[in-house]
Amino acid sequence: MTPVVYFWLAIVIFALIIEAMSSALVAVWFVPAGIVCMVLEALNVPLYLQVVIFAILSVVGIVVFASKMRANIEKNKVQTNADSVIGCRAIVEVALLPDTVGRVMVKGMSWSAISADNSAIDEGCAVKVLKIDGVKLIVEKES
Repeated sequence: MTPVVYFWLAIVIFALIIEAMSSALVAVWFVPAGIVCMVLEALNVPLYLQVVIFAILSVVGIVVFASKMRANIEKNKVQTNADSVIGCRAIVEVALLPDTVGRVMVKGMSWSAISADNSAIDEGCAVKVLKIDGVKLIVEKES
């Protein structure tokens, strides 16, 4: 084996070690590119061409992998309990008075709430959750 084969083998092993230590998928795409370059060296392909192919395969691996991961993350995105109440109907448990925090029940959970327009909303009224501000829901009276 030529010294160049050992160079590519060292890159593969180094990438595997970095990947094993980080588990952040930062070096995994260098492994197949390095293996391909070892084969190219065995076939006596010039070194400059091996380096170009290594770079191209690494970039392609990064681009393909990153786009697949991004799509997978977006597909599997789960709303938190907080996000899931936005737009829902709630019932006022403790009246919402101007400049005063009241309470509403939404999806079986009791939340602190204030009126979006700072108006009074009586107990038992239906409201719509507009947004969340910290631990309080911002609501408006349903029309």
